[in-house]
Amino acid sequence: MNPRDLQTSGDATKSSAPSLADPKAKASSCSQGATVPEAVVLGKRHATLDFPRPTPPNSTALKLANMTPPPHWLVPGAREPRTGRAKALAGLRGLKLALRRDSSFFAHAYRGVLVILAAMTLGVDVRGWCLLFAAGGMVLVAELALTAIAVLGRSVEGVHPEGLRASQEIAQGMALVATLVAFGVAGAVLLERFGQLQGWWAEPASTTTHQSQSPRNEGDGSFTLQTRLTQL
Repeated sequence: MNPRDLQTSGDATKSSAPSLADPKAKASSCSQGATVPEAVVLGKRHATLDFPRPTPPNSTALKLANMTPPPHWLVPGAREPRTGRAKALAGLRGLKLALRRDSSFFAHAYRGVLVILAAMTLGVDVRGWCLLFAAGGMVLVAELALTAIAVLGRSVEGVHPEGLRASQEIAQGMALVATLVAFGVAGAVLLERFGQLQGWWAEPASTTTHQSQSPRNEGDGSFTLQTRLTQL
């Protein structure tokens, strides 16, 4: 056979054979049953195809990629600076809204009035008044937080109802604990003063010294509850 004919037939075979560098040609040749050396396929696979490395599920890069941007009101510097006067006005508006929306404030109001009248009748000292006002303020703060959570739950009603119900019940528990603590503090202060007036236990040294220096008539029973009620 002529060498020129052999070269021509070799060129024709080379042109008719699919190129291994072309993925489409490789796929078509494999589908048609063409036999391709495994070493060549493996070498061409890693040379032409770029397989990304799997990312671990707990990697920092994956967390940053899936992280949504924070809302505008959480971005530092996004909120306008507010003066003390603006904050005070916002707080007063919040108090007005809470008093209008929740009737439990009126229930606590008349109880507070009764406690104040009882403390005035018994002549509670400065320490007792401080404890009473601290207990009342604690109840007020708890009720304000409960009202805020209730209003927020009604505004987003339908979104995770079980979570909203749980948060409202937790706020109810907070208000209950604050009310019980305030009731205990008020009862302890009033009972202590009542026992002092009835002579069940001695008064503090500072109160006894102050009363001994003040003039009293013979019939002035300032240490009895009956005299205190008569004076009022």
